Amino acid sequence: MIAFQQNHYFGKKNEQFCVGIMTRIYLDVCSLCRPFDDQDYMRIRMETDAVNLILVKAKQGFYQLVKSPVTINC
Repeated sequence: MIAFQQNHYFGKKNEQFCVGIMTRIYLDVCSLCRPFDDQDYMRIRMETDAVNLILVKAKQGFYQLVKSPVTINC
């Protein structure tokens, strides 16, 4: 499961002050484990590519990854 939520943010991005919308994304364990599944199936390979793209974009600052409150105390 992948959940999206858009929130307004105020802050710096690339040394410029920005006002905009930050998309928050929640990836559950099944999504994060998809790259370790059998990649011989087209659907699984496409889902793996999608998860990897989301992770790359989050690292670049386009998205904010969020986690479940259940995992905060782990």
